[in-house]
Amino acid sequence: AHLDEFAKIINAEDFRSTFGEIRGGKNKRLPKELEAAAEKQPMLFNKNFNFFCKLDGKHILSDKLTETVIDHYRPAEPVKQFLGRAFDL
Repeated sequence: AHLDEFAKIINAEDFRSTFGEIRGGKNKRLPKELEAAAEKQPMLFNKNFNFFCKLDGKHILSDKLTETVIDHYRPAEPVKQFLGRAFDL
C-alpha cells in the first residue's frame, strides 16, 4: 500500500551511500494479491530485509566509535520505522 514511500526511503542518498541496497532471501512465489505490487517493487519477494556496511577494524578501538554508530544508525532509522509499521511492531 505504500510502495512510493518505501522506494523513497530505500533510495535516499544517505541510506544508499551508507548501506547500498537491501538484501535478503527471496520467495519464488507470492500470494496473488501481491503480484501486481511486486511488479513495481520486487523487494516484496524478500523473505527478510538485510542491510549492512563493512567498516575497518580500527573503528572498534576508535574514540569516535559512538559517533560512527550514530552516523550509521541515522540513515537506517527510517527503514526500521517503516518496516516496524508494516509488520505492526
